[in-house]
Amino acid sequence: MRHFVPYSYLTHNLRFAGAPPRRWPWCVAIMAALCAIAASPLTERKRTSGDVGYSHGTSGAIITSPKTIVAAIDSKEVSRVFRGDGTSVSRDEFQCKATPLGPFYALVAGISRSTDGFDALRFAANLYRAGDTLDEVATRLASRLPERLATILNAVRSVNGAEFDRSFRDQDVLQMSLLGPDRARPRAVIVVFRASLSASGGVGIEARQSSCPGDCRNPETTYMLGIHDGAWSYPNGPGATTEDAGTPRAVQLIQVQYARHPEFVGGPPTVIRVTGAGATLDQAGVCGTVPAQSRSAESPSNADRR
Repeated sequence: MRHFVPYSYLTHNLRFAGAPPRRWPWCVAIMAALCAIAASPLTERKRTSGDVGYSHGTSGAIITSPKTIVAAIDSKEVSRVFRGDGTSVSRDEFQCKATPLGPFYALVAGISRSTDGFDALRFAANLYRAGDTLDEVATRLASRLPERLATILNAVRSVNGAEFDRSFRDQDVLQMSLLGPDRARPRAVIVVFRASLSASGGVGIEARQSSCPGDCRNPETTYMLGIHDGAWSYPNGPGATTEDAGTPRAVQLIQVQYARHPEFVGGPPTVIRVTGAGATLDQAGVCGTVPAQSRSAESPSNADRR
């Protein structure tokens, strides 16, 4: 029997008749607000120094088994910017949500970029050192990313406290998934970042890690990232047998979300396959077609690399 682990980011608790309890991403809760925003693309208006914004939106599936791990992730990214004049704008575009880290791959779900130059995948790539293990990369991310995420969310809170409370407070705001070979076996390590308010009133970020093999109860485990509610209605649930642990199954799981939430999820899927011999790009999606400059906004300082 395959074990199912739902990893929701930016979630609200919702219950639906005839379905198991599940946690939906915040983007569903603010759907009406986004629809009411003027449809002016961010690229058509010059960003001012008072602008605060972030990019998000993902559906991903990681299917593990003793011999193979397959991960699929969508390519649609929704951006929202709060302007200094009190207005806000949004847009969506296709972006690559996976990047190689030496022999590994990193996937992002949650706050992937922000208007101050943050880029989660670029940040991860610059923290990687040749010869790192998956656990060493994960530990470095867990140590360095909280401060960076807190800066972003403190800025959001300063311009729209209600938005922060509704969409980020006491919720998972970012998931970084690391995939690759570990001692001649495929392995996945997921680092989840959760936001809260500290006693002083500032935003605090807590990082926690899980892995398979590692702390998973079953070597045949399916992790759902981001928007995943539709996976419950997929035949036999998110995953059932080792025979299903392939590219078609992983892509089918996220395509359920394409149909349910086309305003937040979509685009060509990227698929990563991992065996004990290495990690390969099984389907590129938009990775390799997005201009390189879109992933070069920020490089961590030398201190961040330590």
